[in-house]
Amino acid sequence: MPDLSSFILKRAPSWAVSLPEELQTPCLVIREQGIVENLHATAEACNGVERLMPHVKTHRAGWIVKLLMTEGVKAFKGATVAEVAMVLAAGAEKVVWAYPTVNKAHIRSLLTLARSYPSSYIGGLIDSAAGASVWREIMAGSCPQNLKLIVDLDPGMGRTGTPLTLDALALARELHTLGCFGGCPT
Repeated sequence: MPDLSSFILKRAPSWAVSLPEELQTPCLVIREQGIVENLHATAEACNGVERLMPHVKTHRAGWIVKLLMTEGVKAFKGATVAEVAMVLAAGAEKVVWAYPTVNKAHIRSLLTLARSYPSSYIGGLIDSAAGASVWREIMAGSCPQNLKLIVDLDPGMGRTGTPLTLDALALARELHTLGCFGGCPT
C-alpha cells in the first residue's frame, strides 16, 4: 500500500485559526484574500487585470463580483440569465451571457435585463442560424443599444460554437442585419 502520509494535513492552515469556534464543519469557507491573490496571479500571467473576464458560474455570488471589481475587473461572463442579472445587480458594467440558446423565455429575460440596465454592456452568444432567427423574432426590430450579439466560434474542440466555416460568416452577416452585431466583446 502506498504511503499517503505526505497527503495528510499535519496542521491547520494559518488562516484557519481565525475562524469562529462556533463554526460547524464541514462547511464551505472562502478566503477573500485567496480570491484576491488568485486574481493578481492570473492578471499577471495575462498581462493585466483589464484583459480578464471571469466566469461567475463557479461562485454565483454578488459579493465576489464586487470584490473583483474593487481589484479592477471590468467584465464578467455568466452561463445563465440569473447569473447575468446577479452580475448587473452587483454593479458590473459589462457582462456576456455565454450560453447560446433558442429558448425564447431566456432571450426575453435577457432583453428585459438589457432594457433595465441601459448603461451596461450586455453581450449574448449565438452559434446558429436558428438562434439568430429566434432573436430576430423576439426583438421584432428593436435591439437595445447596449445589447450586442456575438458569434460563438468553435476553434476545433467541438464543445460550443459554430465551426470556422462560411456558415460563421453568414451568421455574422445575419446578426449585422439585426442591428446589434457585437463581433467579439470590446
